[in-house]
Amino acid sequence: MCTVTWRYPEPENPSVVEVCFNRDERKSRAQAEPPQRFEAEGVSYLCPIDPAREGTWIAGNACGLLVALLNDYHAPCPAGKPEAPSRGYLVRRLAPSLSMDDAIERLQVEMAERAYPPFTLLMWEGARVCQWRGGGGNVEAQTSTTPFVTSSSWETTRVEAWRLAQYEDLVERGGWDLERFHQHAVSGEEASSVLVTRDRTQTVSLTSCRIDAEALTMRYRPRETSGDLASGSTHVLSLRRS
Repeated sequence: MCTVTWRYPEPENPSVVEVCFNRDERKSRAQAEPPQRFEAEGVSYLCPIDPAREGTWIAGNACGLLVALLNDYHAPCPAGKPEAPSRGYLVRRLAPSLSMDDAIERLQVEMAERAYPPFTLLMWEGARVCQWRGGGGNVEAQTSTTPFVTSSSWETTRVEAWRLAQYEDLVERGGWDLERFHQHAVSGEEASSVLVTRDRTQTVSLTSCRIDAEALTMRYRPRETSGDLASGSTHVLSLRRS
């Protein structure tokens, strides 16, 4: 129940990438903690934290790697091992990777050892973007033709197609910037919108990241109520590239 978009704002410099991630969750779930700086294996990285399992849905590190994960509702959820960690744990396992190739190796090892529920995983390293679909101990690379990925637990196929059409209309043809798009809800279609509001679930935060040759900057906006994202506080952290 999330949406990710990305763009390269400087055509002459494809190493600069901007990523936006709307996290959709149950209203009853504990509020996430804003991005923090962590150190693992000698690598610094930033990520917000889901206090329920200490995992995350997006992380970026000083090596210039950004990793994000969405649930995959098209695949059945296999019976995993009792000790299998949450999907958010996988992102933190990949966060200290020195490069995308290193992250891919770690991903393959992780999937061989643990039966994660179905997910879509995205990685960015400069102009390179990689998309993976996994679950139940299996993982395979996917081809991404549009800088847009979304998931929905409710009316999955219809809602995902509707959101893609919104992206194509508002961003690709309308020229909207990504943060404006991620804060947009269509009147009468709040349950399907990128900024989603339903009886039991809603968009709970927007995380915006920018990576360039100098630094990673992560902006986090929690949604305090069922209102918009702009009314809440904004947390900003930066990490100098190593």
